[in-house]
Amino acid sequence: MDEALRPIPAESLRIGSGRTRRFVGREHGAGLSYFFVDNDPGQGPGLHRHPYTETWIVLEGEAEVTIGDRVLGRRRGTPSPRRCGPGIASSTPARRGCGSSACTRRR
Repeated sequence: MDEALRPIPAESLRIGSGRTRRFVGREHGAGLSYFFVDNDPGQGPGLHRHPYTETWIVLEGEAEVTIGDRVLGRRRGTPSPRRCGPGIASSTPARRGCGSSACTRRR
């Protein structure tokens, strides 16, 4: 079977004992890599940088996302007109700081 057509069990992508999964494209003949993150409120990666553009999409729940010195989303239960909920996506340019924190649990 062609490597690009082979199904990959989600469980094989799990990082440690948590709920986050990591897909490294080059390991599977793909030109795209991603993290699937399922965090509890308050959890998420702190400010960090990548040598590549990072794109994120909120599938469920709400998150606060930091891109450079801008914070999108809400802080500690305070509603924001730009909160990041389902269907919200954005990209962080390479070498620019980014981070995120879950505000609510997924349903």
